[in-house]
Amino acid sequence: MKYSLLKIAAFIFSIAILGCDPVYDVDYQVWNASGNSITIFVDHSGERKDTNIISDDTGLIVLNASSICCTTKEFLGDLNMLPFEISLVNSGGSNYNKDAADISIWRKVYPDKAGGRGTVLLTVRPEDFD
Repeated sequence: MKYSLLKIAAFIFSIAILGCDPVYDVDYQVWNASGNSITIFVDHSGERKDTNIISDDTGLIVLNASSICCTTKEFLGDLNMLPFEISLVNSGGSNYNKDAADISIWRKVYPDKAGGRGTVLLTVRPEDFD
């Protein structure tokens, strides 16, 4: 009896260990600090196109990505390109003067805990439309 309980406990423990696949969860967010509203155009790899207007001092999550493969910290560490195309225009009709698809101008915010949500953040400022 004792041996069979030990086998059952070992079996349950092995399932728990093997069943814990790492998962990442990342928000891609645009934060508008430009002083005016901005319009963003997002092309999700030809699948669909989104257009949104973001008021000043407001953020918008343009994509939430999550999957089983790695932790959020690992995913953000290996991220070298955006999974979508994006362009921005301010309320005066001026285009964003940087390459918004360049991952180097986005800030990666790592989660505090291992299973937490991360953020890839683009902050838009007034000088970005000169």
